[in-house]
Amino acid sequence: MLRLIKFDSDGIFTLLTILSKLEFAALLDPFYLQGKVAIAVSGGGDSLALALLMKKLADETPNPMNLVTLTVDHQLRPESTAEAGQVHQWMDSHGLEHHVLTWHHPPLTHDIQNKARDARYQLLSDWCLAHKVETLMTAHHLHDQWETIMMRLSKGSGLTGLCGIRAMVKTSFGQLVRPLLTIPPDRLTLTLQTFKQPFLDDPSNKNTRFERVRWRQLLTILSDAGLTPDKVQKTLIQLQAAEDFCEQQTDQALKVCFKDDQGLKLDCFKTLPVEIACRVLKRVILNIGKAPYPLSHSVVQRLYQKLIAPTFKGATAGGCYLKRTQGGWIKIEKESPRRSRNI
Repeated sequence: MLRLIKFDSDGIFTLLTILSKLEFAALLDPFYLQGKVAIAVSGGGDSLALALLMKKLADETPNPMNLVTLTVDHQLRPESTAEAGQVHQWMDSHGLEHHVLTWHHPPLTHDIQNKARDARYQLLSDWCLAHKVETLMTAHHLHDQWETIMMRLSKGSGLTGLCGIRAMVKTSFGQLVRPLLTIPPDRLTLTLQTFKQPFLDDPSNKNTRFERVRWRQLLTILSDAGLTPDKVQKTLIQLQAAEDFCEQQTDQALKVCFKDDQGLKLDCFKTLPVEIACRVLKRVILNIGKAPYPLSHSVVQRLYQKLIAPTFKGATAGGCYLKRTQGGWIKIEKESPRRSRNI
């Protein structure tokens, strides 16, 4: 078995091993994989390792999975199309079905990574919907999780945001699965070596214009201070358990305090713990307003304070108009384009 000894700044070593077939299969156990499974492959080492591990597992399974690989050409660098073509050749050489999805867009000058991420997931989701694929897999790993938590912590995110990247998310086409969130990238790189598979190195991964890259460069410093990805992962397990409990309480609160034809019953709503009340508000507004993202933690808290005030008459948020009605109800309707009042 291929092994690597890695030393930290204090001279303490960690023995890294490849991701074995048994360990990888165990990572997939929590997910229900059926039909065709799509794997997002950027050409980087992490996603290539995921694709080849899935191919090896499928080949050695009595009822093999039907795999397809997808690469998004973001058209943000002159070489991106050629790189997508290289990934196509690699996937073809491994006997994997592969498709390139191209993002057509005008020149971008700001918020590039967020726009690229949104476009990537939209293209992947649309393809899965069109081809009846119920599972999409990505290769997010332990350090991606750490960076995400640091970014959200720096913005004052609430409990939901601080739960980080979830291993499984329900989507319009089925499920988005991220089986490698507990695996450090060094192990994926080591595993990829066993396939003798080269990979692409995206220069944007070193561009400090992007917030995620700046956090990535702080990883060693903060890890030396004790804020390691492994320790953050242990905290995440507890945070996610608390988040799941809050979501269960929100389900119950919705049944008692909200009616589709009348809205929120204000007297009942006021008795809820603030965290649960804000979750009820966020979920109702998302369902009615159909906005692409839920309200932020700070916005929903401000809206909550307005709603419980005796002087509240109306406000808009998340594509919805909220107004006080007779009988102590807060009616919530999809916002008319002519509405102009904001929270």
